[in-house]
Amino acid sequence: MSHYCIIHKGELIPDCLFFSEEDSSLYFTYSGECTELEVNNLQYEVDTAAQIPWYERLSEFKLPWEIKGNKQTAINKLNLRVRSGQMLAVIGSSGCGKTSLLDIITCRDEGGTMTSGQILINGKPNTPRVVRKTIAHVRQDDRLLPHLTVRETLVFVAKLRLPTHFTKAQRDKRVDDVIAELRLRQCANTRVGNDYVRGVSGGERRRVSIAVQLLWNPGILILDEPTSGLDSFTAHNLVITLSRLARGNRLVLLSVHQPRSDIFQLFDLVVLLSSGSAVYCGAARDMVPYFTALGHPCPRYCNPSDFYGTCNFLDHFSSGMTNFY
Repeated sequence: MSHYCIIHKGELIPDCLFFSEEDSSLYFTYSGECTELEVNNLQYEVDTAAQIPWYERLSEFKLPWEIKGNKQTAINKLNLRVRSGQMLAVIGSSGCGKTSLLDIITCRDEGGTMTSGQILINGKPNTPRVVRKTIAHVRQDDRLLPHLTVRETLVFVAKLRLPTHFTKAQRDKRVDDVIAELRLRQCANTRVGNDYVRGVSGGERRRVSIAVQLLWNPGILILDEPTSGLDSFTAHNLVITLSRLARGNRLVLLSVHQPRSDIFQLFDLVVLLSSGSAVYCGAARDMVPYFTALGHPCPRYCNPSDFYGTCNFLDHFSSGMTNFY
C-alpha cells in the first residue's frame, strides 16, 4: 500500500519520490573475515614542548633544547574491545583524549609517546602496514577537490585506490554502490565545492569524505567527529548511515562531542572519557543504569551524554569502567 503526501493545490504524490534515510538496505558489505580491535592498558603521554613550533621558540630568543616541556598523560590505562557489526562512540568534553586515541589506533600519533599497553587488530599489533590494509580514517576536515563533482571525485579515487586487476566496469559498479550506500544519488553530478566554491551541502560533503574511504571496502572505519558543524537533522541521518555501514560486517569507531539523545541511542558501545581516563566503557543502553546504580541517576527528559559528559559530573570520577560483557 502506498503512502501519499499532500502538496500545493491538493495534488497527491507518493512519498517514495522523496529521499528517506530510514531505508536500511545495504548495497555492499565487507566481504572479509570478522574484524576485532582491542586496546589493552593503553598509557599515552604528550610532551608539551614538542607542540611549540620552532619559530615561536626563536621568537623567545631560546634555543630549542633550552625549552623544557611538561609531559602530560593524554590517555590513562584505557581498555576496550569492539568487533565487526558494532559501532563504538568515544564521547567526552574537549581535550579528553578522543582524537589522540584515534590517532594512536591509526598510527598517526605525533608529539607523544605510548609508555605502556598495546593495540591489536585481529590479534596483531597495529603497525602502519596493518593499518593501511585494514583501517580507513576519515578526518574531521574534508580534504576534497572542490571543482570535481561527487561522481568525478569517486571515479578519480577509484582509479588510484582500487586494485589494478579491477576493470572499468567493476570500478564504475563500486562507485555506483558507494553513491547508493551513502545516499549521494541526488548530488552525484554536483560539484563538491568548499568555502569559496559553491557546491554540495556540508552534510553531503561529509558523506563524500566517507565515500572516498569506503571505496576500497575496509573492515574498520574510523571517523573523527563526523557530526561536527552539521545541523541536528543532518547529523542524525549521518549516524544512521554509519550504523547501517556497521551492520554490513564492518567495525565503526567514531569520536563525538556530547551527541543528542536520538544519536546516542544509535550507538552500540560507548566510551566516556575524562582527562584521558575511561569513566564508562560498555553498551550504550547500560550507561544510565550503571551510573544510577552508583547513585547518579540521569534526570528525566535529560540527554545522558549531556548530563554525564559535563565537567561537573566527571570531577566525581577519576577512573573506572565496566566490561563489554
